[in-house]
Amino acid sequence: MQITLTGSLGHISRPVAEQLVADGHEVTIITRNEKRKADIEAMGAKAAVGSIEDLDFLIEQFRNQDAVYLMLAGGDFKNPNFDVVETAQKQADIYQTAVKEAQVKHVVNLSSIGADQGPEVGGLYTYHIIEDVLRMLDLDSLIFIRPTGMYYNLYANYETLAQTGKIYGVQDPDFVQTFVAPEDVAPVVVAALEKTEFGEHVYYVDSDEVTGRQIATILGDAIGIPDAEWIQISGTQVLENMQASGISKGWAQATVQMLTYMENSKFRADYNRNKGLLGPTKLINFASDFQKYAAEMKKEII
Repeated sequence: MQITLTGSLGHISRPVAEQLVADGHEVTIITRNEKRKADIEAMGAKAAVGSIEDLDFLIEQFRNQDAVYLMLAGGDFKNPNFDVVETAQKQADIYQTAVKEAQVKHVVNLSSIGADQGPEVGGLYTYHIIEDVLRMLDLDSLIFIRPTGMYYNLYANYETLAQTGKIYGVQDPDFVQTFVAPEDVAPVVVAALEKTEFGEHVYYVDSDEVTGRQIATILGDAIGIPDAEWIQISGTQVLENMQASGISKGWAQATVQMLTYMENSKFRADYNRNKGLLGPTKLINFASDFQKYAAEMKKEII
């Protein structure tokens, strides 16, 4: 098969590309970074250097492809003018037009838990937007992969944990949170790309379900802090902390809205109805990566 991937060599796109190449497919990876070209070609894939915001470029890359993998890019979260909803809508519209003009019939979209809901989910509403736009296309196969929270987002807690022995979050310490490892998401994406399932399908991907208390204990133990705690704080405090770190007010508000809504029973209702088996990578496994991350951070300080 001829398959084009967005996402450059990110957390999920890299292992997806490696497996697709190993399986004998002709893989094209879109990247805006010319420096990635050598790494991509070394994998046995083709590098297409350009922007996913460039409609003509995307049409050219999607033409004659058996399948394409689409994901939303991040944003300039420190830009005070950054509008996450507007940005997502613009990118979704570009993807829709490119897929239509290139006559692609098999699309796999990396979405997210919460995509089945509306603006109440804050920053995750962007995934609802792109799902709705892609549904307007006349496709043979449209597959949405909805991961839960990514483990690597927990790296953001390292500095506070190392300095104070505490992780601060809006959730109650005993509230169960869901996390997934990229290496557990990648096989699901690969399977979705390699096999055309006619119609629309949604797959949730999760690796572990843990409480804030467990997160603090496991990650604390990993870096030599046996009495680490999860401390619940208000959304207002989180908002203030994010803005103090340079995050724009708009994105900080969208993030706090997302985090706060996660405790609403409606947030995981569809996930609970449709989730499959948990992936093999548990929080205790991620703790090894967290430990390595801590070691690297200490080296930088030294």
